[in-house]
Amino acid sequence: MNLEDIKPPRSSFKLSSNNKEYFIRPFTLEDEIWAKNTLGDDIDNIFRGDSVDFDQFTRLIYRVIGDKSDFKKVTSTTYDDDGDEIELSIGGYKKFQTMVYNMDDKISILKAFNEVMAKSRPEIKAGMDVKDTNDKKKG
Repeated sequence: MNLEDIKPPRSSFKLSSNNKEYFIRPFTLEDEIWAKNTLGDDIDNIFRGDSVDFDQFTRLIYRVIGDKSDFKKVTSTTYDDDGDEIELSIGGYKKFQTMVYNMDDKISILKAFNEVMAKSRPEIKAGMDVKDTNDKKKG
């Protein structure tokens, strides 16, 4: 048995908004319980068919980001849809969502998630291996 089999390695993704790399830690039982209680769903159910519920997914990813210092709450003056000046406070996972600019960011985050989950929950890796094997047979 290898050390990496006992303690899953962290994974990372990079955001194009600030060109910074973020590390995510492995998912724990506490995270699964949090997801069930907070998001009202199991981690697996955030992914339905070929789509991802990105609101729930970004909340989940935000929870396991190591350094959250870029997501501190900030308040700024802006304008609402009617042109009225308002003060807006945003921080935490909502600020994280504003920093995910494009599809490359989403893909990078999804890949990091898959890497961590493959080690945190081997049954998911087994499912991915089956899919990969089937894809190779088709090609």
